[in-house]
Amino acid sequence: MKSELATLHSETIPPRGMLPISVPGCVDAWAELHKKFGKLKLSDDLAPAVRYAEEGFPVTDLIAYYWSFGPRLYKGLPGAFVATYTLDGKERTPGKGDIFKNPDLARTLRLIGAKGRDTFYKGEITDKSTRLCVPMAVLAENRFREAYFDMVRAVSVNYRGYDIFELPPNGQGIAALQMLNILEGFDLRAMGRNSPETLHTMVEAKKIVWADRAKFYADPAFTKIPLAGLLSKGYAAERRKLIDPNRAAKQVEAGNPALNQGDTIYLCTADDEGNMVSLIQSNYRGMGSGIVVPGLGFMFHDRGELFSMDPQHANVYAPGKRPFHTIIPGFVMKDGKPWEAFGVMGGGMQRRVTYRWSQTR
Repeated sequence: MKSELATLHSETIPPRGMLPISVPGCVDAWAELHKKFGKLKLSDDLAPAVRYAEEGFPVTDLIAYYWSFGPRLYKGLPGAFVATYTLDGKERTPGKGDIFKNPDLARTLRLIGAKGRDTFYKGEITDKSTRLCVPMAVLAENRFREAYFDMVRAVSVNYRGYDIFELPPNGQGIAALQMLNILEGFDLRAMGRNSPETLHTMVEAKKIVWADRAKFYADPAFTKIPLAGLLSKGYAAERRKLIDPNRAAKQVEAGNPALNQGDTIYLCTADDEGNMVSLIQSNYRGMGSGIVVPGLGFMFHDRGELFSMDPQHANVYAPGKRPFHTIIPGFVMKDGKPWEAFGVMGGGMQRRVTYRWSQTR
């Protein structure tokens, strides 16, 4: 553990091991959403995933390719990566077309389905996880008990008659909204789709927003974020002036919006009652932290790598804090009615995809 502890004094959080882990909130979110909207039993909702884990599924070409790096990337880490994610208990990962089974994950999901979220945060799963991770004190039992699902209000801007909704920080969804506000002042249609002028303008807008993203986006429970200012049309108009049509900016400083106030999956679906779901679930980098608790069948995420180690930074590493993250599911409303659910995998490229999508609407 000495090498792990030494990284606490480095300038960044490591991508693997115990330190980039925080207590997963997704199981609590499943339970709360099920309680609010579900019509089936939770065990019935989880049954298809249990079946795939138990009976197996054929691994696709691209997944097999990235999976093959696992034994080398996670070599020497504590836990059950090799036992869970290799076919021979050593280093052979599934190839294209191989059937992969994960009976430990099937048992975990079946347990959650039968006993609910408390078994993850207060019961058997908590006990096993904290026994493995307690030397680093990153997943102490009290951290599991304090985990919660946070129902937040989506934020939006209007772009050429369409209301675009994103989640507020600690995610980066508002970056897409800031970019749209800036780009609204340009005639992108006249410039032409994918023309040098259009691409230059979009890239420069992203640079401007990226500077704000680096400074302001963090867990709102720990820092005051000037959200209204960041999303205001007035602030966008001021920031828009930084775009030179003939020159690319080498560096852009963050603005002062407060003055204006005074591996990842994506899915979307809708039903005939007018409900829409826009969902992203992600381990962040690769397969995650490399930490697999024996007998549970899943790997903990490594999103804590996105914390800053600068004590003055809004996103500084701290107990009970959620790291800045990149997942941004979204909605579009037209004339006050649901129009589209959208999203994309891809970390840092997601805002670009979002506002290019909006340009064509």
